[in-house]
Amino acid sequence: MGDLAPLTTPLTFLYTLIMLYEIINKEGKDNIIKRHEILANTVWKAVDIWSQEGVLKFNVIDKTNRSHAVTTLVAKNFDLLPFENWIERNTGVELGIGLGFEGPEYYYGNSAFRIAHMGHLNPHMLLGVIASLEMGLIATNIPFKKGGLDNAIDYLAESINYET
Repeated sequence: MGDLAPLTTPLTFLYTLIMLYEIINKEGKDNIIKRHEILANTVWKAVDIWSQEGVLKFNVIDKTNRSHAVTTLVAKNFDLLPFENWIERNTGVELGIGLGFEGPEYYYGNSAFRIAHMGHLNPHMLLGVIASLEMGLIATNIPFKKGGLDNAIDYLAESINYET
């Protein structure tokens, strides 16, 4: 039987898939798509404020071309590694690396990061990430305009309406 062990189906993976399908069926495809749209816009509302002053900018300027799964921010000619390290060390949030930003003007990848807003995510999780980012921007002296978190909260308060 030892020779067959590597071929044994990983039951925990199958149970996870079953649970995933139950979650998807319960929420419904249209609701999942709408939730991801709202969560993406929540991030964008924060970045809309942060990017008015300072170095942070959207990688994709045209909102209609942005993903509802992940948002990439860039700070051309500015090293964001101390900021990213501070965020991870002090808040536990790990930012996605900026794929495709390899040149010296992007500090060989250290001038871009990604914020994920996909999957089984809810407003309080995302607001925690946005608050952590704004806190990190302050703590590491990254030039930006304050108020992104407040703008995100205002947007969410107007956009979500769960049955009570």
